[in-house]
This record gives sequence, structure tokens and C-alpha cells, in this order.
Amino acid sequence: MKSLIFWGMGLPLLGTILGAVLAFAMPRGRDKVNRCLQGFSAGAMLAASVWSLLLPALEHGLGGTAIGFAVGMLLLLLPDRILERHGKHMDKSSLLILAIVLHNIPEGLAVGAGCAGCMVGNQISGMDAFVLSMGIALQNIPDGAVIVLPLVAGGMSRKRAFFWGVMSGVVEPIATVAMMLCAPLLVPILPVFMAFAAGAMCYVIVHELIPGMMPEQNPSSLVLFTGGFLLLLAMDVVLG
Repeated sequence: MKSLIFWGMGLPLLGTILGAVLAFAMPRGRDKVNRCLQGFSAGAMLAASVWSLLLPALEHGLGGTAIGFAVGMLLLLLPDRILERHGKHMDKSSLLILAIVLHNIPEGLAVGAGCAGCMVGNQISGMDAFVLSMGIALQNIPDGAVIVLPLVAGGMSRKRAFFWGVMSGVVEPIATVAMMLCAPLLVPILPVFMAFAAGAMCYVIVHELIPGMMPEQNPSSLVLFTGGFLLLLAMDVVLG
């Protein structure tokens, strides 16, 4: 159980930190590298959301799963609407940091829902929870790079940009712990929260990652999408 808590909290944050570090080591073709990372992350997150969340949730009924998935998808529209309405008066750096933070909160809740499903009632396996955390961590690598590179390009020092890149990911383990602490109270509707987590992850895939990977201009990102999907699928099947 302690290892589950450690990996659930630590892996996603580690992904953000790694992305922030890699941002300074990327070659000149960093846009292509970033698209490849997004492609791999999209495949990994899709596999994790289906096998680690949706399928276990479906074992407890279609209705709750459908409702949870829909709410997870729609809830992530709120940060975009908030930023559209109130972000006009913010500078670009602050707006970028806030955007990443707002999107990281549901991702942390997604990991927390997976861990909670393992902790309470064994609704998913420990390996499923680990695979889910791994999927989010992989997605956070390009996220970490995406936030650091524009800040540096805008004139911010590297140290300060790295600091804000890491801090944008701190909200994820906080949201994860919050969801895990609520797990005993959520036992009857935990499958709904698992489906909610899957919906939130699919929103990120469709809205953030797939448009960024642009497979028609960068076929290698599509290959990596397939590789990421198969890797997480193999981890779940072989180790689960």
C-alpha cells in the first residue's frame, strides 16, 4: 500500500520534472521531438484509461460508467472557459502557468481515483493503478517541456522557468492525496469516479495531445502513439 501511494503521488510529478529538464536538452528540432513525445503519451494514456479505469468501472454497470465518463470529459471544458473569459487581462507567462495548473488538477484526481479503486474493495489491481500513474507521468513529460520553453523564450531565466514548471505539477499529487483520503466515503460510487478519471484523461488526449502530435506532418508521432498504446497494454496484461 505504501508503494502504491508513493508511485501514485511521485510518478506524475517525476514526469513533469523530467519534461522540464529535457526542455533544456532538446535539439534544434525540438518541435518534432515534442510532437513525438505527445504521440507516445497519447497512446499510453489511452491504453491506461481504457484498461485501468473504464473496463473495471463497466463491471459495475453501464449507467454509472457512462455518466462518470461524460462528466470527466465535460468538466475539463471549465478551465478553458475560465481562461477564455478571465485570461485576457493576464500576461502570457501567468496565463500559461495557470492553464497547466488547472489541467493538472483533474489528472491528479484521475490517479487518485485509480489508487482509491485499488485501496478500497480491490476494484482494480495494484498494477492497473501503477499503469494509470505511468500513463499520466508520460503525458506530463511534454507538459513539463511545454511550460518551460515558452517561459524561457519570453525572457524568464532558466532557473525561474524550471521552478514554475515543477510547481505546475505539484498540484497533481495534492489532488491525488485528496481523492485517496475520500476513498472510504466514495466506495458505493467509486466506479463512477473511475469512469470520470477516464473521461478526464480522454479529454486531454483529444484536446491537448492528438492535435499537437499532428500525424499528417510527422508520421513518427503516429508510430510512437501506437508504441505507447501497446507498451501500456502489455504492462497491464503481462504484469496485471
